[in-house]
Amino acid sequence: MTTIDSTGQTITRAFEPLMDEAELAAVAFLARYNGRTLDAYRHDLRNLFQWAADHNLAVLEATRAHLELYRTSMEERGLAASTIDRRLSTACGFYRFAHIDGRIPSNPAQYVRRPTVHPSERRGLDRGELGRFLFTAERFDHAHAALAVLLG
Repeated sequence: MTTIDSTGQTITRAFEPLMDEAELAAVAFLARYNGRTLDAYRHDLRNLFQWAADHNLAVLEATRAHLELYRTSMEERGLAASTIDRRLSTACGFYRFAHIDGRIPSNPAQYVRRPTVHPSERRGLDRGELGRFLFTAERFDHAHAALAVLLG
């Protein structure tokens, strides 16, 4: 980078990158998100980067086998299958975009085995059930429809 000082003389300074390629890839990936999703993905990537650092692995040099070991380490720590699945989903997105952006030659996360996540015992209605409930309430009268909207 070339700059001109206050006396008008040209000064050449070496460009020093503030981030390495993996950090730039993370910034590019995270730029697509905001709010709670951004917070969760940022946390997941921090976890992946820390695991890689603990194993002397450059994040962008990871292979599918490395990511399988990452999954296994989370299972050994006793994390819930849904947590492991979300963290692997984040890693898959990160590597997919690193590949699309040309930072890595192939996506190592493409075929990583993911844990089976069983549906949770949930309370409440899903979107389809809520829609049917509201539709049915509208068929009775306006008072039922108003109450159904408040309950929904």
